[in-house]
Parts: sequence; C-alpha cells; structure tokens
Amino acid sequence: MKSLLTLLALLALLAMAVVANPTIGEAAPGFTLKDLAGKQHKLADYRGKLTVVAFLSAKCPISNAYNERIRALAADYAQRDVTFLALNASADETVNEIKTHADKQGFAFPILKDKDNRVADAYGAVRTPEMFVVDGAGVLRYHGRIDNSHLMIHVKTHDLRNALDELLAGKAVSVAETKALGCIIKRAQQAHHFSAPTGRGMTAQGVSLWGYGEAIRQALKGRNNDAGITPLQGLRTMTRVSQGYASLHPGLYSVAPLGQRDSREISDDLIVSLDGAIYPEVAVVPQRKPAAKRPAGRPAAKAPTKPLPKIGLIKPANFPALRDSWKGQVVVLNLWATWCAPCVAEMPEFVKLHNEYKDKGVKIVAISADDVTDANTLVARFVRDKGLPFEIGVMDTDDPQLMIDQINKEWPGTLPSTFVYDRTGKLIYSRFKIIDRAELVNAVEGALK
Repeated sequence: MKSLLTLLALLALLAMAVVANPTIGEAAPGFTLKDLAGKQHKLADYRGKLTVVAFLSAKCPISNAYNERIRALAADYAQRDVTFLALNASADETVNEIKTHADKQGFAFPILKDKDNRVADAYGAVRTPEMFVVDGAGVLRYHGRIDNSHLMIHVKTHDLRNALDELLAGKAVSVAETKALGCIIKRAQQAHHFSAPTGRGMTAQGVSLWGYGEAIRQALKGRNNDAGITPLQGLRTMTRVSQGYASLHPGLYSVAPLGQRDSREISDDLIVSLDGAIYPEVAVVPQRKPAAKRPAGRPAAKAPTKPLPKIGLIKPANFPALRDSWKGQVVVLNLWATWCAPCVAEMPEFVKLHNEYKDKGVKIVAISADDVTDANTLVARFVRDKGLPFEIGVMDTDDPQLMIDQINKEWPGTLPSTFVYDRTGKLIYSRFKIIDRAELVNAVEGALK
C-alpha cells in the first residue's frame, strides 16, 4: 500500500512537472526576475490568481501599437485580481530604455528584464507582443495574441480579454491558442564568426553584410593583421542603422567604437544586427558626406521620378491558388514589412539572390504585412526607391492569423520569415527569423537538383 501511494505521488509530481515550451494544460515554467527598480518577482508568488505573462518590447512597432490596449487591459483586470507581468527579453533594449518607455506609456504593472532570454526560451516566446495566461494553479491556459490586429480600426476579436473573462467565470478557454504577426525577440549571443569577403560585403553566419564590406574590413583590420581575410572568431559587431534603411545605402558608413559618439545624436536610430541579436563592440554608424557645391546661377537638376509600381493584394483564401501557380519553378517566399528593421536589413540579400538565380528557374516573392491601405503608397514607394526587382504583394486581411495558417501552420508570425518551395510546390525549407544566407542558398541549390 505504501509503495502504491509513493508511486501515485510520483505520478502526480510528473504530471505537474514544468516543461519547456509548455502547451495548453501543462505547468507554466516558473521564473524569478527583477523589475526595473531591482525588486524581485517570482511567478510562484502569484499562485491563486490569474497571471498574464506578456512579452513586450520598447522598440517593436507592433508591440508599441498595443501600448494603450495593454495599459487598459491591466487596469481593467487589476480590479478582478488578475496580475500582469510584462517581460522584456530583447537583447538590444537596455533597462534604461525600457524604463523610459514604460514611464512615457504610463505602465503601472511590473516590467521584468529577461536579459539572458531564459524565460523566453522556457516559454517558447519568439515575438512581441506574445501573451501567456497562467491560472491560479500555475497551469498555462492561453497563449497567443491580444486581439486580431495591431491596427485598432481592424480589431474584431478580443482574444486575450475573452480568455480572461472565461477563466474568471470558471469556464475553459474556448480559443486557447492564437497567432499574430510580431517582431522577433532578439536573443543574446556569445560569439560571431566572420568569413572572407564575398562580392560587395562579407558574410557573418551566412548573412551578408551587403554594402558594409569596407567598413567591416576596417573593423577587422584593427583586430587582425590579415585585414579580415581569414576567418576571425569571437568578434562581435552590430550595425546601427538610421531609420532601418541604412543597409540599402552602401558606402555611407564608417566604423567607430561605441562610446565615441554622442548617444543623443543616434538615440532615434534603429539597431539592426545580422541575425536578430546585438553585438556591442563595434558599431557601423552614418558617415555624413559634404554636399557637392553647385555652380552659381545654375538651377539644381531634378532627377526623373520613376512611376510607382502597382502592388498586388493577396487574400488568405487566394494564397493556395497563388502557390499552385508557382509550380515548375523554385520559389523563395519572404514575409516582411516596411516597418520591420530586420526585414529591411536583409532585403538586399533577396536582390542578390534574384540576380544570381533569375535565369536558373528561381522566383523571389515578397509578401508585405503592411496595412493594405499602404500598398500603393508606402510599400510602392519603398519598392521603387530600393529598386526591388522581384514580385511584391501585400496581405489583404484584417486577421493575419488567416494568412499565417494558409502559408504554414508552424509559422509563429515572426517577421521576417522565409520559405522555399520546390518545383512541385512542396515546402522544403522555412526560417522564422532573419535569413542565414548559406542555409538559404543550400535550400535553393537542393531544390534545383
């Protein structure tokens, strides 16, 4: 009898064991983190009440689009004994930046810094915003989005609010998992590997530094007598990209150690790294060139303006037919947005891939998550000004989850994301973050065989 009781006790413990990447109905991973004032918070301290674990960002445009709604949700449900814990796991956001943002937004709930991504990894959180609801027994009951659209004008379903209302009423959550578009949570990394120059730039873990070749060679030269021609292990770099578009303007950047420039001068710049992480030893920063003097009396010449391209709209229900139309070709599909800095930073790689493989039966298609009303204005100008030579479309839906499910049910909605289809239309490769060029080229080459 005693052995049976011991066995039952062990089985009960196993049933409640915390697992990484928990699914609905499993125990949520516990954690202990400090808030911005240094106070320690344990998830276990909130047992007995509903707790919303919200992965947010101070810089992500999608996360920031929800600031007002998150503030209202936290205030509304605080009166019903629901706790909101905001976690910031982005490696490129400092405590001071997060605090400044929180103060500006009037956030009254605790904001915890997950500086080494351990909690994000344990929960399987990959984007911002991303929400988890833990019940009073420590069990995960909801995972996903706040509502169906970051644009208030398109909001139709209040998924997080519905989940909380059902749980407070003692009911099971009717829609316990949802998906949404969001920014990648930038993970901290320990080392970086540089290889020899290729073309106009160099590669770092397979991601091209297109347009940064000379700048990076200068950075490497200070650390290696071979001027970076041989692989150099352990050098950590980042690119500080003004307005997220600097990677498309080769030759305008020089290398300067961080700390030698006035931080106020570049405080409005977006930080973009090669693989979604930040490497704070060397910065590639704007180098202002003096404007060429125009002879007196001569009017400034106006460059001819190219017409805006027509951007196609793609409804989720029409995506299968679009995919079928690709059969007979190898297709690289990129999901991006003009407001997504890593998307913009990697776009030159797709231009390069297009130029290398356009005569070999490879088609590049880029579908933007920008609002449909911006298709023939903001998106069209971006395509024209950056000279993107491949097919561009814009999602035509109020609910991105519909498009996510049509493209790939395993896609968590992170931007950028890239997929490769072979000539039969079969999906053979997917990556839910900034591209790894070597991986992508291998996938394309494999599909061509």
